[in-house]
Amino acid sequence: MAEKKNKGGRPPKFACVEDMQSKIDEYFANPKFETLEDVPTMSGLAFELGIDRKTLLNYSEKEKFIPTIKRAKANVEKHIERLSLLKGNTCTIFNLKNNFGWEDKSQQDSNITIQTSWESNE
Repeated sequence: MAEKKNKGGRPPKFACVEDMQSKIDEYFANPKFETLEDVPTMSGLAFELGIDRKTLLNYSEKEKFIPTIKRAKANVEKHIERLSLLKGNTCTIFNLKNNFGWEDKSQQDSNITIQTSWESNE
């Protein structure tokens, strides 16, 4: 995946992965996340990084930032999943479905073989 060049406008907030990772690590170090007094969110992470949520998601399209954003998103998902298991809150379930691709429907795979009268039984 080729990186998009910044064609005018404001320069990117983070030029290197290490700077962004440092800020992400600071955000997740919040002890309230472990006690469920607070829960990390992508919007909250973006706020702490000094960017909006859409800009954070745009960073995930830049090849060198893909692993960093993917790991941060997985960390948010982990906390929200834990909250939904412990509290059963409808909002957390909605978040997991809409932001992390979770589904609550069951899927069945049916394979049916139909033999027509003109086919051989061999």
